[in-house]
Amino acid sequence: MGLPQMLYQRLFTKLKFEDFDIGEKVQMILDEENDVVDRMYLRAAKNIEKEEDVFLVDHAWTFKQRTSFGTLMANEKLRDRLENILKYVDKRDLPGVSPYAKVRPGLEDYLKQVEESKEPAKIYDLTGYKIGSLKTFTFKEEVEEIDLMDNFIADPNDITKVLMKLPNLRALWLNGNPVSDNCANFGVVGNLFDKLEIFNS
Repeated sequence: MGLPQMLYQRLFTKLKFEDFDIGEKVQMILDEENDVVDRMYLRAAKNIEKEEDVFLVDHAWTFKQRTSFGTLMANEKLRDRLENILKYVDKRDLPGVSPYAKVRPGLEDYLKQVEESKEPAKIYDLTGYKIGSLKTFTFKEEVEEIDLMDNFIADPNDITKVLMKLPNLRALWLNGNPVSDNCANFGVVGNLFDKLEIFNS
């Protein structure tokens, strides 16, 4: 993994004692003022020198903010684990309606917002828009991340022909699309892209 040898002992100690201490040096900031998509930023709370430390990340739950509440309500084991991680003394009742729920624009309105935004269109969040084909889409060249989770994309040629020409694309989410389950060569698709990570599980 390329970890400097000087940090081997530090990593061993953190793994042994399950020391998740990144919060002591880094603040997580949610930018809710962006019109197109919320973004999370990390800001150092203390000076951090190169190769000074190593931090553990517990992937207990990877989620989209918009769908997080429903996932939490439907998964008791996940709630129990999070309560244990956060060291809650008493189990807390969850409200009946997500406090983070947002009204999403329709697909045409969303694409219009992306096109008209003053910020570079580096992220397209197209989750759950019932998209069956990408042939009619025109993505901006600066795009780096495209989220196509929970759509109806079934043809791998849609992905390679439309997205391969995007020079800066680095991450692509295809969870919940027929192409990720029905395409025998789906694992090969990612190899056609340079430095692209495809998520489908």
